[in-house]
Amino acid sequence: MNVNFKSPNVLPFARQEFLSKTQIISYSRLTQTPPLPDLVDSSGASVDALALEITSLTMNLLSEIKPLSTTSPLTPKKAVQLIPDIHFQNGCYLYGNEGGQNFIKEPLIPKKPQITKDAAAIHALGVFYQNGYGVAKNEKEAARLFQEAACLGFAPAQCDLAVCYQIGFGVKKDLVKALNLFKLAAEQGCTTAMVNLGVCYENGYGVDKNFKEAVKHYRQAADKGDAIALCNLGVCYENGYGVDKDLEKAESHYEQAARKGEIRAICSLGICYENGYGVKKNPREAIRLFRIAAKLGYANAECCLGLCYEYGEGVTKNLTTAAKFYKLAADKGDARALFYLGLCYEHGQGVTTNLNEALSLYRQAADRGYTKAQLLLALHCEKGSCGQHNLTEAIKLYRQAAAEGSAEALCNLAVCYEYGVGVEEDIVEAFNHYKAAAEKKLPRGQYYLGLCYEKGIGIAKDLKVALELFQKAANQGFQEAIDHLKKL
Repeated sequence: MNVNFKSPNVLPFARQEFLSKTQIISYSRLTQTPPLPDLVDSSGASVDALALEITSLTMNLLSEIKPLSTTSPLTPKKAVQLIPDIHFQNGCYLYGNEGGQNFIKEPLIPKKPQITKDAAAIHALGVFYQNGYGVAKNEKEAARLFQEAACLGFAPAQCDLAVCYQIGFGVKKDLVKALNLFKLAAEQGCTTAMVNLGVCYENGYGVDKNFKEAVKHYRQAADKGDAIALCNLGVCYENGYGVDKDLEKAESHYEQAARKGEIRAICSLGICYENGYGVKKNPREAIRLFRIAAKLGYANAECCLGLCYEYGEGVTKNLTTAAKFYKLAADKGDARALFYLGLCYEHGQGVTTNLNEALSLYRQAADRGYTKAQLLLALHCEKGSCGQHNLTEAIKLYRQAAAEGSAEALCNLAVCYEYGVGVEEDIVEAFNHYKAAAEKKLPRGQYYLGLCYEKGIGIAKDLKVALELFQKAANQGFQEAIDHLKKL
């Protein structure tokens, strides 16, 4: 049985899937970890640059609280030593000590914030523990300090404490608490909290999904000039989330955010120029923008450059260079790059053919939820590539991809149910999966669903419906449907 899955490496070159998703960010934006919903450093800066940034932040805070010597520069380590002095001398601890054991009371955020200089210092010290600057990294201590400053009504601390609850950083994960803390900080004008509230509503974190509410919060932050909010609004306009789809407005928001240095927006603006989304198509400008973002270490841009070199978009085609860019992004854990690097190894494009390496890369991409990798790896499991014949694993991978909304996976599962491949034969389930794939306008799904109606597979025969489905598939250029219509 042949599931007739078109291998991703021969799919048309496209970029619409590559735009970055919105993501929860910490107020300090200093931690670089995996994507949503983890803490993310959106600046793309190096560790040294971040150390300088936090040193500057802490100096600004401390200069208002305690005179600093102008003869010796403030380093992160020295800042950590200074903050506790201020911290204790003002008696700001909100927890007690019983039997030698520290305990933290549930935060009671005052309705009228009593913001003091101590709160800023406490929060700054939490940032140091969060990132391990000058002290050993300590999640619980960071969360405790954020909580302490949050109880004093300090909006940045409320925002960072919310992030801790969002991901379980030093505290038990609690999306509802995170949402409420974001609201408290946003009410005080914290733009990062406004952005994060939008992300919560967009993705359903601690609240029902509501794209319009997400857009409202993004706009509030964007009106204050927040670059990430502008970029997220661009994503909304590009996809029609909570607003009418408008590529020109998407491009405009990406450009505004890019001019403010938002790395995702720089890459997304490049995608707009590459494809002519809301702006005149300009492959060379796209390459320039991709290179800027790639130099900042943005994996998505590196992968985009790899695709440009593979297909000769805006540059001279060079498969070796393409593979190098894929590897740069793959080494950062980018799922899409892992997949395309796997294709390079499978087909010997820019690297020596190595099917075992390809399968390993597909597996890594699949484990990160990349549906194309799940589909292709499932096919290899069916075929038994490199001795990995495993129909159970193939079905598992198809189901994972289908759960992410993949029409191809739904169609492949339908074929498996129809012929009893890896599952018990079930023509009703086959029909249901073909229908789900057809509803996503997959031409192969429309054609096979038409065959179900024509032959009465899992449904009563209905030639009228069958013809309509064959025509829909034929209109999309599906050759089997075109040939079949000629025979009727």
